[in-house]
Amino acid sequence: VGNTVTVDVDFATGSDTEDADFIVAAEAALLAAANATTGVSYAAGTLTYSDTFVGTDLNFNVTAFNDDLLDSPETLNVTLDNATAVNGSATAADSENVTITDIDNAITFAINVTSEDVTDDTASQQATVTEENDLDDVATFTVLMTGLPLLGANTASVDVNFTGTADDADFVTAALASLTAIAGSTAGVSLSANTLTFDSSFVGSSLSFSVEVFDDGDDEGPEDLIATLSGESVLNGSAALVSGQEAATVDIDDADADFPAGLAYSIAGGGGTGAFLYGIDLASGATFQIGAVVVDGNDKAQFSSLTLNPIDGYLYGLADQGGLNGFARVNAATGEAELLFSDSLLNTSTSGMSFATNGDLYIGIDDEFYLVASIDVSSINDVSDLGSPIVTFDNSGVSIDSMAYQVSTDTIFFISGSQLFEIAADGSETTATEAPMAIGDTIDGLSFDESGTLWGSDNLGSIYRIDTLTGSGTLVATISNSDVTNSGIHSLAISQLIPGTYVTLGEGAVSHTNYYLYSVGAQGDVYDATALSGLGLTADSEVTISVTGRTISVTQTDTADPVDEVAIRVDSFADITIDGFEQSDIFTRDGLPSVINITDGEGGNIQTGEADDVVNITSAATSGGLTADEEYTVNTDGGDDVITLTDLVDTSYILNVGESLDANGNLLQDLTDIDSVIIDDDLNLGSGNVSMNNVEVLDITGAGDNTLTLTASDVLDASDDTNVLIVKGDSGDAIASSDSWAAGATGVTGIDGGTYNTYTFDTGGGIATLLVDSSINITSITD
Repeated sequence: VGNTVTVDVDFATGSDTEDADFIVAAEAALLAAANATTGVSYAAGTLTYSDTFVGTDLNFNVTAFNDDLLDSPETLNVTLDNATAVNGSATAADSENVTITDIDNAITFAINVTSEDVTDDTASQQATVTEENDLDDVATFTVLMTGLPLLGANTASVDVNFTGTADDADFVTAALASLTAIAGSTAGVSLSANTLTFDSSFVGSSLSFSVEVFDDGDDEGPEDLIATLSGESVLNGSAALVSGQEAATVDIDDADADFPAGLAYSIAGGGGTGAFLYGIDLASGATFQIGAVVVDGNDKAQFSSLTLNPIDGYLYGLADQGGLNGFARVNAATGEAELLFSDSLLNTSTSGMSFATNGDLYIGIDDEFYLVASIDVSSINDVSDLGSPIVTFDNSGVSIDSMAYQVSTDTIFFISGSQLFEIAADGSETTATEAPMAIGDTIDGLSFDESGTLWGSDNLGSIYRIDTLTGSGTLVATISNSDVTNSGIHSLAISQLIPGTYVTLGEGAVSHTNYYLYSVGAQGDVYDATALSGLGLTADSEVTISVTGRTISVTQTDTADPVDEVAIRVDSFADITIDGFEQSDIFTRDGLPSVINITDGEGGNIQTGEADDVVNITSAATSGGLTADEEYTVNTDGGDDVITLTDLVDTSYILNVGESLDANGNLLQDLTDIDSVIIDDDLNLGSGNVSMNNVEVLDITGAGDNTLTLTASDVLDASDDTNVLIVKGDSGDAIASSDSWAAGATGVTGIDGGTYNTYTFDTGGGIATLLVDSSINITSITD
């Protein structure tokens, strides 16, 4: 009784970090146990037992602190010594050790990339591949890690995100697919969405995956793919990204041809066949016929040179046939040609011409070049207007077969045979420089585009992109339309302007043209009578031109003496509104659907591209009868086109509703093309003032009771090769015919999805079929 026993308790570890993990917690646990036990106290490292203590031992539990520090293995040593007893003696037992196992990891992540040809890689974070180069079209990304191996159940993760300008089809989808495949086949690695996870079974310190760029044949310009690491984490420990190595970039070079955004033209034929103006899609080689080219009554003139005037939007060329050596201007929207003058000096086999972007005209004849300033081009009517040569070259045996002017270098490039030459346009050189390589073909047409790329075409329709430094030609497309190539391609003209819209106002022989870029915001011009007079146009109206992108409006006030004509030529699809002009000529190109609205007009020529185009024509108030100039000619290419006509009294219409083109540029009769004509009036299809070709649906529903008069032969003429015409209408509408049609099946589904009754008549030259809306009165056409 009254006895007290003490013993010193010493906690020892190997480092300060271990103290933080264990010692503080151990002493705290011992103090808590002593305080909770009767007859026991702990202070300043000494454990004291009084005579009230009951038992033989004192237990305390210590939990190690999970601090994410890399301090495994750790050891805690507990030693008892300096035991004392107030009454009697005391001894201390040996020390005990506790070992702490720690699975923390300090992980770092980094990423780099290399290509197959490391000489074009600028650094470990950048590589360059080329779509068309099989020896350098693969990029290899590597995710690098330090702090491995992972211990126990520890895991480490990082997000890998792919961004950049590369299209999915080129690279991005393939990159993620490659990473997925590698992760799935590597032990200790998994990928969920974009999160890459490693566990302790992963062996190594890096993970590589390779991606091959897809050569799609399209020119996307320079692209890049960027792999970026983020969201780094570790279950136990710390994770970080290596500074400067968080992202890796692959630059993708594309050697595909950068095709012109603007229009390309050629005049094919001449000689033994008629000459026609064609629009050309240089990317595919597809062509569309714009119109016949007749020069001073000669419909077989062969154009050996053709160039597009960026100021007025007209084509200028050198034409040859028989005694004609002509300098001609051609309407790019219609093909109509005007002979400016003819002179034997213009021998088209040794001459060429090319406009600069400011409208200056360069003409090459034999071994000389002439320059006509932009302001003087419209007044050329004699060979003397060409002035004196500005450049003469002395190369032996070399003459000009075709030529093109490059404004950026003030240089004239020309072809002699299959060889490219260049010479300064300022007259400082007398010998043309011959390119080191031959083009590989005899070039008949030559032109620069808006990006400064030189293009050439041969007589058989081969389209080349020509390297102005080496002279070599790369075949990029072939014009397969036999109507063109059988007649001979002798010229090529490409717009050098950034895509936009030509708007031409005309009064007789006088015209004024403005050019509006798509890329500019809202723009336009307003011309009152005074301003129009300043342009040489005599009128008392006010003309308003409004252009926003591809939305174009040209209107004028209704006066006694308005501007007669407007022509709109667009490099692509457009939404066009015209009001108040007697003559409206409109040309749009392939792309998205075009919508054309013409009101208060009397005639015009309309050409649309291959899309689901809409043409609405509301003619001017009736004047009491048809005249030759009150006629609209509408030509549409493939697509589900819809043409709506108002005023069948004194305006006539020629509707050539086109079909799609096949891969060779030839007409393709396609049942999926559904072309419709909508009329709210009586119509005699055979002898009336509407002529139709390749129409699938004729809609006479309108607001009134309309009668359609036709014969079976009219149906054959109006429809496509199917000889089937759908007629839509409602109660009060009727069909009249001098033929007795045989009633057929009812409830038949037409290609437009509607339900119709069928009627047929055998002309002997083909069976005509009508699919008629059941609401239409057909009593006068059946037996």
